[in-house]
Amino acid sequence: MLKSLSPIRTIAITTYKELIRDRLLYGILVAALLVTSATFFLGSISLDQDHRVIQNIGLASIHIFTTFILIFVASNAIFRDIERRALYLLLPKPISRTQYVLGKYVGLLLLLLTTLVVLGGFFIAGGFFIDRSLILGTLMVLPYSFLEISLLTALSILFASFAAPLNASLYTLAFFIIGHSLGSVRAYLDRFGTPLAQNLTAVCYYLLPNLDKFDIRQAVLYGMHISPAQVAWSLLYWLVYTGLILGLAVLVIQKREV
Repeated sequence: MLKSLSPIRTIAITTYKELIRDRLLYGILVAALLVTSATFFLGSISLDQDHRVIQNIGLASIHIFTTFILIFVASNAIFRDIERRALYLLLPKPISRTQYVLGKYVGLLLLLLTTLVVLGGFFIAGGFFIDRSLILGTLMVLPYSFLEISLLTALSILFASFAAPLNASLYTLAFFIIGHSLGSVRAYLDRFGTPLAQNLTAVCYYLLPNLDKFDIRQAVLYGMHISPAQVAWSLLYWLVYTGLILGLAVLVIQKREV
């Protein structure tokens, strides 16, 4: 068991060290810190809504910029291995495709977790001096953001296993937009759409990733109760969906000629 985990750990650490040196990563991080700082100013000039403005815009910006890092930085991880022929050196060794995919996945998660910790820590530090009620909401939202981003990471690996980096990035971005639009589109078509459109939307709703299951920002913002059953369902949904996507990525990479 431990011997099978060693290649995963090695690949994960190598991936993390490679990506943490990417200049684009730091450009996005600086932009994210600037936007997060601006939210405190916007909150100060709002009319009796400073808490909600800061929390809503701040947490949304952290989530979006971390997703940008996934889309524009992490999507190149597998392509770089193929381009530099590192994949051709790794796979003939006693490293399975499953270990390779899981290693890249864990390495990418380490990068994205670092990003969330940096941006979330900066936001919490600002909340400590401006409005300490922001801290609890941030600590509740960030784990859900990590679940959503980790699911998108699995999708990004799947797309990168058969597509060029730009295409993989666009596919991941498309699923990010679709995942947050399925509920609204379905509600609209259930009311105004034709039966065919309703049926097609229902199929897409259950087959495509519904990222709204990981969005609790509005619930936290308005003090709505989140039951343990909702938390358990979100975790189960993430586990099953992410497992299936990574399994597909392994199957695709197994078809590659190495």
